[in-house]
Amino acid sequence: MVVEIQRNGRSVTGLHIGSGNVRRYFPKDQLSVDLEIGHLLICCRLRPDFWRDVPQISDPRLSAWLEAKEIKNRTPRGRTQMSLVPAKGESFRLEFKKEQRLEAIEPLDEPLDAA
Repeated sequence: MVVEIQRNGRSVTGLHIGSGNVRRYFPKDQLSVDLEIGHLLICCRLRPDFWRDVPQISDPRLSAWLEAKEIKNRTPRGRTQMSLVPAKGESFRLEFKKEQRLEAIEPLDEPLDAA
């Protein structure tokens, strides 16, 4: 599923999941979700308003990770979309979308040898 980084001004607050994705992937009795982000696995509590009018996953660890990674992957319009891929049980793997991942490749310190 495609999700967006949620911001409050300049700071990252979490992930905006979207109401359609919430209905499709998150049962109403689910209290938390495990997110695989890089080499970390974090458990994020789902607030009661998640299923009503605030389809957002917020957690200080998630926000810190997103803020650190998002600068390299921001699109020209400033919006960053990500993929949330179902994994085992109630967990999801968070990835930058493929076209944005290419922007994250940093240049080499030294040029390649033309030999």
